[in-house]
Amino acid sequence: LVFQFSISLAAVIFALAFYFNSKYQKEYDLGYSYNSVIQVPLESPGQFEPLKNVLASNGLFNSVAGTQQHIYASSYKASARSEKTEAKEIDVFNIGDDYFRTVDVQIITGSGFEKKSVSDERESIIVNEQFLKTFNLKEGIGQRIMLNDTTPVFIKAVVKDVYLRALFAPLSPVAFRYIPEGTYKMLVASTKPETLVAANEEIKKEWKKLFPNQLYTGQFMEQRMVMVMEHFDGVVILYTFLGLVAIVMSVSGLYSLISLNLQKRTKELGIRKIMGAPLFHMVIQSSKLFIIIMIISCGVGSLLGSVMVNALMDNIWEYYVAINLKILSMASFILFVIAIATIGVKVVKVSVRKPVE
Repeated sequence: LVFQFSISLAAVIFALAFYFNSKYQKEYDLGYSYNSVIQVPLESPGQFEPLKNVLASNGLFNSVAGTQQHIYASSYKASARSEKTEAKEIDVFNIGDDYFRTVDVQIITGSGFEKKSVSDERESIIVNEQFLKTFNLKEGIGQRIMLNDTTPVFIKAVVKDVYLRALFAPLSPVAFRYIPEGTYKMLVASTKPETLVAANEEIKKEWKKLFPNQLYTGQFMEQRMVMVMEHFDGVVILYTFLGLVAIVMSVSGLYSLISLNLQKRTKELGIRKIMGAPLFHMVIQSSKLFIIIMIISCGVGSLLGSVMVNALMDNIWEYYVAINLKILSMASFILFVIAIATIGVKVVKVSVRKPVE
């Protein structure tokens, strides 16, 4: 019975842990607004200007920008080093005008790239907070960085950390470089989350007017993220189902053992009642063995569930909600209430019987 209830508790802990981690993932600030952006790959850079002009005059869109790489879609690797550190690998994005505003990347210090600025294109980069930590830079603005050992650039601004692979991989140092309009490979447009579908249909309609012979391949920036979240929501449902099955089996076993135990002690309980034992005393005497079993099960199940869940979470996520007292308390409470209700129904029924019976 201890083994059965320990497994049941572990299954409940799994379900609660995945539920809270799924919620944690959805609410975590990744450094950009993935739920309000549409990305449209371009067949040629010349498609950007006419499409942008049409969308800019449409009230559905807050901002439109062009880029070569895009957060959570593509980037490229480069080596970088400062005067204080050796070369290290970083993620680089070549972006155009208004990209930060469109994707809602927040600049903490410094200023963004200036439109059509040749000096920004050649000499400037904008980095995230993790970049400063990686290269041990206390004050980033104006610091000289060598890219690929051949290109000297200077930090113009620092943005809030962006998690390129959500919370599945460690936060990486990121650098943004400015590129001119003629090199864009993608258009990104922002809108309100509630008008995302309507905005996408509007872009699709305008695309067909401007480029009737080319297939529209735009998609929501959140599409991959939503697929991942739906997967973990499915895992929550799976573990909830397994937990319920395990609890039902455990409770049925508990009910059977209680029935057998009370059947053996029928005369003893009758004599106790004749001798004046109160109902509370009868209930405690009849159920204390099973309460002890439940307490042991909670301890064993909590330990088993904590070790297994934390090991699994550590393989899936880099940043997650580890098993804590709240999750263990909730799981133990659920199991304890069900078990006590099962014990109580049978014990009270026997304890209130007349001694002559």
